[in-house]
Amino acid sequence: MSRIDVFFHRQFADPLYAGPQGDETPDPYASPATPVPEISVIMAMHDAAPLVEASIASVLAQSFGDFELIIVDDGSRDNSLSLALDQAARDPRIRVLARPHGGLPLARNIGAGHARAGLIAFLNAGDLWAPQKLAWHVALHRDEPQLAGSHDLIGQIDAQALSLTDAIGKPTATTDLSHLVVRRDWFAHVGGFDTRRRRHEDKAFLARILSRRGRIGTIDALLTGCRAG
Repeated sequence: MSRIDVFFHRQFADPLYAGPQGDETPDPYASPATPVPEISVIMAMHDAAPLVEASIASVLAQSFGDFELIIVDDGSRDNSLSLALDQAARDPRIRVLARPHGGLPLARNIGAGHARAGLIAFLNAGDLWAPQKLAWHVALHRDEPQLAGSHDLIGQIDAQALSLTDAIGKPTATTDLSHLVVRRDWFAHVGGFDTRRRRHEDKAFLARILSRRGRIGTIDALLTGCRAG
């Protein structure tokens, strides 16, 4: 089976993530023979063709290279999927999953269900990371393994930005999925993202971690750029 095979998934019966589902297509790369990376990056996308290549490039440019990038296409009508598959054909760390449109929270849960690493990072299609993003998060979690998750500072970037040097305004710690890293066991513990939500699922997800006394560490550095608007 080639690295660019696409996997299709049926809708989960439960509205919240409950771990890998029995009716999913088996993941052929989750074998013991494949080295387990230290961190899994989940990128869910829907009609993101104008921006997704820049987002993928910012992941591949990371100074910390022991990651897997799982891209989940949520029924895109443009050529987002073909662009992702082209990237996967060039880099074995990239895996691409595809499913009918069901919402990005569900797509992220599916991606997390295929993650093999103990840490999971999320990146919205269109957003960008600084090259040292993953290195800083991994170092923090190595130093403080009791943390449930971590986040860094966000800067807004405009629609044409290709790097964080184009950040607009003052960096903030406002919640956004693209600056979040979470332990995989905590992701499962709180049930993943609420698929009934179409807005603020990131805030609801973090609230559930905090309500169960999970601690989120903060990296005081601008490592994430989020598209304005």
